[in-house]
Amino acid sequence: MAGVGRRPKGGYAAKLDAQALEGTRLGLYGPGWREQALSEETAQLHERAQGDLVGQKAIPLADPFAGTGFASLAQLTPGSIADSRGVESLLYDIQCYLARLGPDAPLKTLADFAKATASQSDIFGPDGRMAYAHGLPQFAACLADPSLPPDLSEFIAAKEAAAFAEVFDRHRLDALVFPQMRSEIAGLRDGTFIQETTVSEINIADLPGIVVPAGYFRSVAPFCLIIIGRQWSKGDLLAYTYAYEQATKHRRAPKLSAA
Repeated sequence: MAGVGRRPKGGYAAKLDAQALEGTRLGLYGPGWREQALSEETAQLHERAQGDLVGQKAIPLADPFAGTGFASLAQLTPGSIADSRGVESLLYDIQCYLARLGPDAPLKTLADFAKATASQSDIFGPDGRMAYAHGLPQFAACLADPSLPPDLSEFIAAKEAAAFAEVFDRHRLDALVFPQMRSEIAGLRDGTFIQETTVSEINIADLPGIVVPAGYFRSVAPFCLIIIGRQWSKGDLLAYTYAYEQATKHRRAPKLSAA
């Protein structure tokens, strides 16, 4: 419901224009955003992508978050690879969702859901994919009574401290443009965590981001950009990614064959 009245006039495709990047001011990845550096090859591909943007008459700006203290706001959740504050609300959200399905729904509460999936592995168990949730400050309380909303004061404080609007205003930014990954994406089953440039930050701040193909690593793994904007700017971001894609044609359609 929060998006009611925020839909772009004419729809999300209304601003698609091959010249949409002209004159846009785009913030680049740097230590002000995250202290982790890009790999050498990623940095090279990112530099080439900046050339693509300049060729479209965009104006890249180096590390607009420098000096803001933004990079120090992140708090790695124990057992996780990210800042997962806000995930405490998951159980309460599921409880509310099931309750809204009405009296004829086969599952009405989180307890019903847990019982129905009892034969499967416990997602919150010691070996479950979300075992890290136990490291969040309010998760135990929510697990004990999912009908009560959790205390999300830490999440709200992190959201307020991010100061995205201030940085965008100070530098007159239209968007941020980062490599989607800090290094080449890991193999599907090699046990290596992905090295993204942002997930927690835009999730906590509730910012939209759109990924666009921007080339390939020497291994032929894809290199992509993620373009991030203010809340309710999806129409603009779609226009920027469309313009970039039309200008560069980096994407290669996969060749599919019958097994």
